[in-house]
Amino acid sequence: MSGLMAFFIGAWVTFINLGLVSGYWMKAFFLAWPAGFIVVTLIAPTIQHISQRLLVWCYAEPNKSIEKN
Repeated sequence: MSGLMAFFIGAWVTFINLGLVSGYWMKAFFLAWPAGFIVVTLIAPTIQHISQRLLVWCYAEPNKSIEKN
């Protein structure tokens, strides 16, 4: 996940700043990958937990309202 994120972000930022230039996006990729890996490793569990809670909340609320009626 971090590799794909670093690849696409590095390619996008390089394209925005320099246009379609070969060679520069690989440097951006290798600079972005360690940062992306750390961010994904640290934040992914929290995001997954929040997503699970939202799904439980979204699917539990309609069932509760049906039971009340």
